[in-house]
Amino acid sequence: MNWHIGQEIVCVESHRMGVVTKDKTYTIKGLRNSPCCNHINIDIGVSEYGYDRCSKCGKSGKLGYTWWFTEARFAPIEYNEEAIGELMEEINSVKLND
Repeated sequence: MNWHIGQEIVCVESHRMGVVTKDKTYTIKGLRNSPCCNHINIDIGVSEYGYDRCSKCGKSGKLGYTWWFTEARFAPIEYNEEAIGELMEEINSVKLND
């Protein structure tokens, strides 16, 4: 699959914790190769923040991370440019006839 940042995608499989939902559309914010398998991970802008404690000094601080999802969870939204063009022509002809 040829993914790109800014591409609109649709979720085809909900996350078990509800982080992404089937049939909802998202926009790709980032892409990376999976660290363990031969596929792409997708960032749709979902982040979480929590607190973590340093094991050496005991100081706690805010820790942020991005949810990366496997590409198999999404499908690209494809637009039929020819159908859109025909619809726009029809709309414009109706406006001209009014």
